[in-house]
Amino acid sequence: MRLALGAGRARLVQQLMTEGMLLACFGGTGAVAVAFWSLPLLELLRLPSGVDPELAIDGRLLAFNMVLAVATGLIFRMVPALRATGTRIAGALKGAAAGSGRRGKGDAGTLLVVTQVAVTVLLLVGAGLLTRTVINLWSVERGFDADGVLVAAFDLEQAGYDETEGRAFFAEFTDRLGAIGGIRSVAIGSDVPLGGPAGALGLYIDGTDDLELGAVGHSLVGPRYFATLGVPLAAGREFDALDREGAAGVVVINQAMARLVWPGEDALGMQVRLGPDGPASTVVGVVRDYRHASLREQPRPRLYWPIEQQYQFGKGASTRRVLARTEAEPLAMAAAVRTVVRDIDADLPLFGVTTMREQIASTIVEERQSAAIMGVFSLLALLLSAVGLFGVLAYSVNQRSREIGIRCALGASGAQVAARVVRRGVVLAGIGAVLGLVSAAAAGRVLVSWLFDVPPIDAPTFATITVLVLVVAALASFVPARRAAAVDPVVALRGD
Repeated sequence: MRLALGAGRARLVQQLMTEGMLLACFGGTGAVAVAFWSLPLLELLRLPSGVDPELAIDGRLLAFNMVLAVATGLIFRMVPALRATGTRIAGALKGAAAGSGRRGKGDAGTLLVVTQVAVTVLLLVGAGLLTRTVINLWSVERGFDADGVLVAAFDLEQAGYDETEGRAFFAEFTDRLGAIGGIRSVAIGSDVPLGGPAGALGLYIDGTDDLELGAVGHSLVGPRYFATLGVPLAAGREFDALDREGAAGVVVINQAMARLVWPGEDALGMQVRLGPDGPASTVVGVVRDYRHASLREQPRPRLYWPIEQQYQFGKGASTRRVLARTEAEPLAMAAAVRTVVRDIDADLPLFGVTTMREQIASTIVEERQSAAIMGVFSLLALLLSAVGLFGVLAYSVNQRSREIGIRCALGASGAQVAARVVRRGVVLAGIGAVLGLVSAAAAGRVLVSWLFDVPPIDAPTFATITVLVLVVAALASFVPARRAAAVDPVVALRGD
């Protein structure tokens, strides 16, 4: 119409490009606002301790993204502007009078929507697989009872304690803390499950042709350690107050080590040495396997020394952990633990106070962050796909109003017209979903190292995402479908 009234093509292109730039600026400004509003949410997704970046909006990135938004708007507005102004005037006016437009525009929009849906499905599948990984890691059989356990740490060597003073501190601390109401049991150890790297050493096994084992994980633990941790004994006993310095050397092993060294035999009474000529220690107990190093790894062979017999303050190994099983909320007893430490030595710092459940949660923080971030982006992509599908269907209904009017005049009901529009939206979403699932299956190997107990091509996840996308597509088609069903045949055909 404007071309017919004498408007120049350059003028029309300039106007359409200006509209595109304004839309891009509005979108970029909205994105900046969302970025600022999202900072409190990102505070909840902090990285593990030791990596604590300052969360702020970087001005350079902000400027770059604004320029990118404007450039994207101009580029994607240029082609439609050139196509629109290149239209033959007579044909355009005739098409407008008939209430129909060129299919090329609708085809381009359809292609973009299908692509959007495919990318959305790809992101949703990734988020779903990572979410299942987090659930599987949290619910995996750990082998110990993490509920109601308080964890804390202190370093006697750094505080200037010698071996005699350290032994005395352990005895007084555990006795006084265990006497407090609300605390069921207390134990000391060199480490706790999932608490980071632990020690490993080579062992010689008596009675097996001087079998030499490679690096075997080991820990120093005190009496009631396994009872406090909730690890049941498979055979024998755990350490007690009699397993002190000067007594016969004893050790406790886990089932994995018993199976490795003495398969099919009773490990109780067997002996191990730190070297071919080292003192022998007798196995007095076998505890059930539990995940010590990582939730992802099966329990490995492990050996436990009584802390009173192996009082080692080696470099980098002087930190000792406190385990306290409580009757109430563990953190509620943290003040009592600090009070006991302060009463014994006011200058000894207590650090790393947490619960065992929080300790476990800290080991999967990267998986949780990845799942949360990908989940947010996939939901945003799903929203954009729904908006895009809505726009394409609304445009299609507007352009095909004459066709719809003819169908209604020939006896088609409003429900049939609406169902046709919804069906088209669902079909477009279905095509995009298939392409997205194929892409997700091809890209699954990228996530293999991140997944746990879930295959990269997981049928339940794929099915759930597909149903979700189709339901959203049906909802996005609802308003255009209602508009199509409300078309008046007389009005639609009046201009013919």
